[in-house]
Amino acid sequence: MERIDTVDKTRCTGCTACMDACRTGAISMKEDENGFLFPYIDEKRCIHCKFCSIICSEGNAYAGNLLGKQPLFAYAMKHRDEEIHRTSQSGGVFYALAQAVIRAGGVVFGAAFLEDFSVAHICVEKESDLYRLQGSKYVQSDMNSVISQVKQLLKQNKLVLFSGTPCQCTGVRCACRGYEDTLLLVDLICHGVPARKLWKDFLNYSSRKYHGKITKAEFRISDGSGKGHVERITVNGKRYTSTTYGQLFYSHAFFRESCDHCKFRTAGRVGDITLGDWIYGQRSEDVFWERTGVSQVLVNTEKGVLWLERIRDSFEVRSLEWKECTQPALEDEYYCNLNKKEILEIYRQKGFSVIARRYGHENRAIKFKRRLKKLGGFLGKHFGIRQT
Repeated sequence: MERIDTVDKTRCTGCTACMDACRTGAISMKEDENGFLFPYIDEKRCIHCKFCSIICSEGNAYAGNLLGKQPLFAYAMKHRDEEIHRTSQSGGVFYALAQAVIRAGGVVFGAAFLEDFSVAHICVEKESDLYRLQGSKYVQSDMNSVISQVKQLLKQNKLVLFSGTPCQCTGVRCACRGYEDTLLLVDLICHGVPARKLWKDFLNYSSRKYHGKITKAEFRISDGSGKGHVERITVNGKRYTSTTYGQLFYSHAFFRESCDHCKFRTAGRVGDITLGDWIYGQRSEDVFWERTGVSQVLVNTEKGVLWLERIRDSFEVRSLEWKECTQPALEDEYYCNLNKKEILEIYRQKGFSVIARRYGHENRAIKFKRRLKKLGGFLGKHFGIRQT
């Protein structure tokens, strides 16, 4: 069995399950030349038990076992509470699940901004802190010692909701095998993850561009159409919107190598419940489908069924057929139409500002389309005119 630090980069997701599995603390996660975290072994501490490799292999095998499966149920959902719906990225399902878990005496793990606007998984115990986990985070979060925390809580029979990408959820499931009775896994329909370094460099670039300290950052705000992927930062009290990071994200050139060959882009899901955006817009005259956010919800296990029933009365719900739910992030590999190797080399050699100028700006057609959507959103809001 191969050493964990020699695993092909196309297979390593950076989930940190191997680090948690190491009984001697010999494994740490270190950045490679592109800013992605990979396991590093301290030879002085390693006892060559290979338990880390076993955990990794179990994760890969578990991913393979998901192939061909389909969810038990699929729904489109939107929270009835306007404030919760407004502050949620889509339909507010994650917030409702997290709220229910905390009210049942549990805790919630999810991705949050830290003080420096880096992204890491944290544990939330109070409803008043759930806002930190709301909103999209288009970067790989730092898991650090999170799996160890989850495992310890599960051993104490504590109810735990863990939300993350499918590969992160797989790491948690494999590491916590035997203690899953009180674990609720919520995986996300994931597009892919760029390195934390890309987001950090974007923030530094923006701070220099706008001549001040960033006091707030948001990955995704509405452009008026309900589908906008526009980042917004606040500098010296003034808000600025940008599409630079989003354009780099959707180029697919900066994704982790394992994202290019993702095993989890399939109907079979690792989570008890899978959450994502309903991306197909209005499909009937039913006002439910208007441009305000709607969650796409896949219920994959009986445990997921039970938890969704707990929150269902708080939502407007529409049942979906599986064929209505398919989208690229659920079934197809993403391919970069650019020369990924060349772009990453330019990034390493010349820095973020160069790739931002070359690859981080919209062409005229995309910019025109985004402005047209924004106009449509304005007309819909103020004059009741809907785009067709």
